[in-house]
Amino acid sequence: MAPNKSFCLKFFVPDKTNILFVISLFSYFILGTAIKACAFDIQEEFPKITLGKELWTAGHEGGSLAEWHADEGGGEFNSGTGNSHVSREQARTGKYSLKMSINTKNDGGHGTRNYRWKELENHTDLIFTQYFFFPHRIDLDPNNDWFNLVQTKAVKYAPGGPDSGPDQINSPHFVLGLKVRGDPGTAGANYLSLSELQKFWGGQSDVFWEAAPGIDLPLNKWVKVQIRIIQDRGEKGRILVWQDDLLIMDTGFRNTLRPEADVNMYSINAYADKTFPSTSIIYVDDLSINLPGSPEVPIPVIAP
Repeated sequence: MAPNKSFCLKFFVPDKTNILFVISLFSYFILGTAIKACAFDIQEEFPKITLGKELWTAGHEGGSLAEWHADEGGGEFNSGTGNSHVSREQARTGKYSLKMSINTKNDGGHGTRNYRWKELENHTDLIFTQYFFFPHRIDLDPNNDWFNLVQTKAVKYAPGGPDSGPDQINSPHFVLGLKVRGDPGTAGANYLSLSELQKFWGGQSDVFWEAAPGIDLPLNKWVKVQIRIIQDRGEKGRILVWQDDLLIMDTGFRNTLRPEADVNMYSINAYADKTFPSTSIIYVDDLSINLPGSPEVPIPVIAP
């Protein structure tokens, strides 16, 4: 049973009327135990967001998508009206960024996806950094209210291995999506929500984490989103999400690489069934994939 925080506060700030009672009642051993219990109650160890060796980066200053295709480790995949291209319209640094757009005037699922898979094939613990620019608010259909911004997709190759035929399994596992404050149609701000899509694997589909009220996505301003993915086929994986250096979501320990799958693939997406306005545009720039830095130091946080 966790110690009561109000007890900790009252006990360690005694007033003049109870200090003698406290001293006589508790021995040094009991006092030390209480201190440790309260300290445990207000701290939890989160892996620190310290960047180590850089494995891949994309600034788009070559004016093309070449960085995504580097080392045959990624690429662009579109469906419906989805399209990605390098643009001068917005840039966080330099002259270019990646413009991603969909037009959902006609239903059916429209998406543009830019993948990197090589790094996740070779490393179990990675930090993905990207900067997003949202030129307009994106509203959603109340009956189909999903917008896939970032995802890990679990893939089981054809029997002959990669590129030997159609994948046996190719399904999203975790999706970082856009939501609307107050539900779609209420003119609320967009915010980030992380979903574990077990429905594609015959499991539950309602496990999700959300940015707290007040932590919204700004318009016409670059926002930094970092995701740390610790891959594990058992229950020791973990996914953490930071927005502008503030930790906003943490899955805790769980499966993050399906036992049935060969690899996880990571992608940046503009992917939805129905949006308002029908043409939705986002920009992304200055991406990198890094190993975690070391040594790691636990970050103390106030327990909820």
